[in-house]
Amino acid sequence: MFRLALFITLLIWPHSVHQDDAAHYDGNDQITVAVASSLTLPLEDIARHFEDKFNTEIALTSASSGVLTAQIIHGAPYDVFVSADIAYPEKLHRLKKTLGSTQIIALGSLVLWSKTDFEEEQALYALANKNVRSLAIANPELAPFGVAAIKWLKEKKLYEKLQSKLIYGENIGSINQFIASEAVDMALTSISAHSASQLREKGYWHKIAASEISGIPHGAVAIKQDHSEEAAQKFLRYLFSKNAQQVFGHYGYINPKKDR
Repeated sequence: MFRLALFITLLIWPHSVHQDDAAHYDGNDQITVAVASSLTLPLEDIARHFEDKFNTEIALTSASSGVLTAQIIHGAPYDVFVSADIAYPEKLHRLKKTLGSTQIIALGSLVLWSKTDFEEEQALYALANKNVRSLAIANPELAPFGVAAIKWLKEKKLYEKLQSKLIYGENIGSINQFIASEAVDMALTSISAHSASQLREKGYWHKIAASEISGIPHGAVAIKQDHSEEAAQKFLRYLFSKNAQQVFGHYGYINPKKDR
């Protein structure tokens, strides 16, 4: 059973595994996958499917794409990096840290969450409402979804109006914690958050069309290591399998090949 490491960031959907389970694992290979917080939910499911099919243990470590990139540059022993954008893995490729170029595995989108109800077509008015005192977004310096959120707000000419109300979380996991506790009035998060059992019944949700943000490309690369490179490449290929793409689709992501 795969292990989800939580020593980097706390998520609201941790998957716990007893240490005894990991100690008695009989698989032939073990790889560590660094995954952006926004992609934790689908990667949990995909890791389970991969383990069952290939008898390989997967350890997931989740944080913002920027934090994971910095750790890889400084020698963190990750075998695969799944990012919320393509810029961070491409940076690693330029630094010759990867076994190949960046591959786009899925296209993501933003979703707007609100503590109070609003009409679907009135989302922009709801954001501009004077009663909205706080809007949570991921830190754009570390998290691609933070960049996407600010870009969308600027395109809708709302950024200047809302700038003083913005509350930044380190990553999407932090934003989802705000939602779970209803600590903010509104939030912009990843589409997969709506599928989290702890969140789907909280507040009200409005999906932002991928066409409005051009779809957020999520890239993955295998990292150069002295071991497990074959297993890492196999997992990277598996992300494009029918089963894996169905999982991404279940969580609201778009197959990049079908988007062409």
